[in-house]
Amino acid sequence: MKIHHIIAISVCAILLAACGKLDPTAEAGRRVEDPSQVDATADSLRADSIYNKANTLYQNALHYWDMDSTVACCKEFYQVLGLLEERFSVDNLPEKEQLTKPDRSIINLLQRTYKGQGTQYSISLLPEATSYFYRQALAINKKYSNSRKSFGSTLFLIAYGFDICDSFDSACYYYDSAIRCFDNDSSELNFRMSVSRKGIIDYKLHHDAEPVIRDLKSLLPHCSEVDNQDVELTIGWIYKEEKQLDSALVYLNRAYEKFEHSGLSDMTAKAQTIEYLHEVYEALGDTEKMNEYARLLAQYPHAKEAFAPVTSELTALFNNYMLKKQEAEAQLKKQQSERQNILAVALVVLAVLALGLLLMLIHKRHKQAEANLREEHQQQRETFDQQREAFSQQLTEAQAALKEKTFEDLLKEVKPLYGKGGHPREGILEAFNKTYPDVYEKLKSTHPDLTEQERDLLVLNFLKFRIKEEAEILELSQNTVAKYRSDLIKKVGKSPVSDLLV
Repeated sequence: MKIHHIIAISVCAILLAACGKLDPTAEAGRRVEDPSQVDATADSLRADSIYNKANTLYQNALHYWDMDSTVACCKEFYQVLGLLEERFSVDNLPEKEQLTKPDRSIINLLQRTYKGQGTQYSISLLPEATSYFYRQALAINKKYSNSRKSFGSTLFLIAYGFDICDSFDSACYYYDSAIRCFDNDSSELNFRMSVSRKGIIDYKLHHDAEPVIRDLKSLLPHCSEVDNQDVELTIGWIYKEEKQLDSALVYLNRAYEKFEHSGLSDMTAKAQTIEYLHEVYEALGDTEKMNEYARLLAQYPHAKEAFAPVTSELTALFNNYMLKKQEAEAQLKKQQSERQNILAVALVVLAVLALGLLLMLIHKRHKQAEANLREEHQQQRETFDQQREAFSQQLTEAQAALKEKTFEDLLKEVKPLYGKGGHPREGILEAFNKTYPDVYEKLKSTHPDLTEQERDLLVLNFLKFRIKEEAEILELSQNTVAKYRSDLIKKVGKSPVSDLLV
């Protein structure tokens, strides 16, 4: 198996291991399924099961709510949240079009639970928890609701939570936001309540009674029996603060009568009405009425005192809930960090392997290029050698042809010298030295033991003179020339002059 195949297999193995590690279901030892093959019906059944369990707990919470069992009610609500928040987190809600019918029911129940829990904590005058749960409900409302009135109702609940805890700036901000959502629709209870509660805050902050009372009185024709007494109680309280005691008695008595005859169980509001009536009659000096309302007031402890026994327990429940959420978030971040670290390591290993593979491929290509270059050079060398050999052959042939031509020209020049008679030796040697310069001198240096006649005989022999001709030119007998020839062959071979021409 080639090395790059081994590296590729290693890369795949690392990525598969990293992906397996990144899957939380694999870490929990569950069977990992491809997301595309998840059974939608099974998921829907799981969602139905979660909703049914949570809804049962929610109904239990409402039962405790009706019984004014605040702690028990909140405990049930926390169990509901424990189930629902495992399926959906407010920080990571799916898009509306992605929701199945069971999931829509779950999110609706989650929002109602947040509102219910916020209301329980607002009644108990715990601002931090009140604000938290109402904001969670608001986040769901923002995500899925297109109704401005529904959004306004949630904003009113948040404002009211700040209001009863005396966080007036925050309360005014949310009351104003709620009022804008209702578009001045006086038929909406939460609009009227927003205007009423904001009027109280405005008066507390600015002590300008006239515009506040005017706005509150404009709400009365639209109020039902349920919310009418709250507005009248507010108007009566402002008149009391303004020392308009007669007007204060009119509205406070109306509110008290409605609390008495309607059978409403708002202990805090009723006790507040009695307290205001006690203060008005005390200011008027009506001792009989003052004592009467003092006796009634003794039956209704102050709201904070009434809730004091459960406040610490509710606070503990909320702190425990937030602690669990923080631990879950920390665990999730830890898992995400671990997955990111694993992925980072896998990517680094992948990068190293890829770099190694790249370097190996580069090295391989480099070696291949070197081999190709060597082969090309070898081919060029062979071609060059062939061309050189051919050129050398051509040159040799040309030189041979040139020598032959030169030799023939020399023969044409020296042969006539012999035929003229006399002493042609000097003319022949002169013509030879002129045609082949330095050859005669080379012959002296290469064969120093030769006599001058022997050297002359070698030249004449090279020029193809016959023995008779050589004997006449050298002025020797033919026998002597023949003997010289035989001795020269033994001394220097057949053609020493031709060898020196190369």
